[in-house]
Amino acid sequence: MNITLFGSENEVADIYKQATVELAGLVAKGGHTIVWGAIDGGLMKVAVDTMQARGAKIIGIGADYIRSKMRASADEIIMASGMDDRNTKMLEYGDAILALPGGVGTINEVTYVLRLKKHGFAKPIAVLNTDGFFDGLKAQLERMNAEGFLKNRLEGIACFADTPEEAMRYVEKHGAGAL
Repeated sequence: MNITLFGSENEVADIYKQATVELAGLVAKGGHTIVWGAIDGGLMKVAVDTMQARGAKIIGIGADYIRSKMRASADEIIMASGMDDRNTKMLEYGDAILALPGGVGTINEVTYVLRLKKHGFAKPIAVLNTDGFFDGLKAQLERMNAEGFLKNRLEGIACFADTPEEAMRYVEKHGAGAL
């Protein structure tokens, strides 16, 4: 299965790096491929370093505006025409989505997938909530759900996983061949 990965391109605390190594190891062990935004930095670099060290395939979705940050050793790079096309291709090539902690780009990607879910997007998304990183987003979505602002129940649109194992169980249960 191809798994689209969102997450920070910045250097962050070791707790997030350790969870990323563990998650990427599980992705590789499962024989899956990572599809990511081709950036060679931060948690994205940690994930693809782990994947490649374990012999797993990585597919980057790049664009000219990030060319100087792109990983040269990806198994495959698919070029997009810009930011929107890049995001579209990342979702198109993945059978499931995993989100690691990240900044506004990651939040944008996650909320975009949640919005697509409103309109029938069927690919599962698991958000790795390392050290409660996404607790604020989860609480906001729970409030939106409780007060009738979400079309679909939160449990039906995303999994907030506290551990890499929980995230992978969800993706493997609901991903490519499972849907």
